[in-house]
Amino acid sequence: MTVYGHIDDNNLHLLVSPRPWSEEAKSRVQEMVYRPLVVLGGSVSAEHGIGLHKREWLSLSRSAEELSLMRCIKAALDPHNLLNRGKIL
Repeated sequence: MTVYGHIDDNNLHLLVSPRPWSEEAKSRVQEMVYRPLVVLGGSVSAEHGIGLHKREWLSLSRSAEELSLMRCIKAALDPHNLLNRGKIL
């Protein structure tokens, strides 16, 4: 695992490459990386957004109200869902 980040805003980036790579390995790595964020008050993503890969983990670091607000903003800015299909924002 490689860890690097932005010391000025406390963002860490983790590069984890289990071998052999499999869906089970991916799932275990995600659990290992994302679950501790709950007690640490961390976030699944910072400046890069959520996209598709981290979408299911977003509720660990955002409340139901925040998720609802994100969906409202997306709907207001892109009512026909043409931009970034399937993504939160």
